[in-house]
Amino acid sequence: MTVEIRLTLDAATILKALSDPLLVIGPINTFMKKAASVVQLRAVELAPVDTGRLRSSITQEVAPLRGRVYTNVEYAPHVELGTRPHIIRPRFKRALHWQRGGRDFFAMSVNHPGTRPKPFMRPALEQNRGRIDGLLEEAAREIEEKWRR
Repeated sequence: MTVEIRLTLDAATILKALSDPLLVIGPINTFMKKAASVVQLRAVELAPVDTGRLRSSITQEVAPLRGRVYTNVEYAPHVELGTRPHIIRPRFKRALHWQRGGRDFFAMSVNHPGTRPKPFMRPALEQNRGRIDGLLEEAAREIEEKWRR
């Protein structure tokens, strides 16, 4: 499950940046780090908690012109997006087994009703769009100031 922040620049800005890339790289990297941190922090706050594994797995990666907030927990998409009703069958045994109220239950399959979505990544990005825009404006002002020197 990944939320990406990408920055698209027009040709004139790219040409100017190529003439002196150091003017742009620093402020843009700072923007990406701040934006990714804001989204990561909110995703951690919004992530549902059972064992804490999902919440603790939310991390970020920043590269020039790209920031990524993600989790490598395999069930994260099912939490974010929910699941449809489905049949659960044993994978490695002959039957499913569980206990409830001190009693053992066995079944060849069970009908799972599906799960409701509990979004945490997309809302983390959406709720911070204004803040990210502000951070981008801050980076743009810093670049503009450097270009004027």
